Parts: sequence; C-alpha cells; structure tokens
Amino acid sequence: MIGNHYEWDHMSTPSDVRVLLVVITCLVIYPWLTIKKVDINISYPTKDRHIILVEFPDYVTPGQFGRVSRGGLWEWHAFAVNRS
Repeated sequence: MIGNHYEWDHMSTPSDVRVLLVVITCLVIYPWLTIKKVDINISYPTKDRHIILVEFPDYVTPGQFGRVSRGGLWEWHAFAVNRS
C-alpha cells in the first residue's frame, strides 16, 4: 500500500474492465453459435457397454469437440474428437 491507495489501483481502468467483460462474454457465447446437429453412428465394442464408440462424419477433424446432448439445449457434454 502506498499512501491511501493500493499499488494495483492504477492498473485497471473502467475501459479495461469493459473490454475484459466483452471478451469473456464472447468466449462464453461462441461455442453456442457453432452447434449443429449431425448424424452419428454409435457402437459398443465390449459386451458390458462401459465403452461407447461414437463415429462422427468425415468432416469433423481432430482437435474439435463433439458436444452431446439428449435433450436439446440442456445437459451438454463435450468430448474431444480423435481418429481411431
């Protein structure tokens, strides 16, 4: 503390906070704008069904995330996509 002010008071201005708020908001909204429904193929490689193999179409590339939901916009689960 220097005098009556903390050292980091000069580091954040109201415009910095607004920019940070806009960036965080965009990062939250962006994944919801890229959702699309695709047909998938599901198979069970083992008899006990503890492992599920989900096959996406060919245009889904490794590094993307597959988001799975049973009920529309609720309860989304993201999984990394990898070639097998």
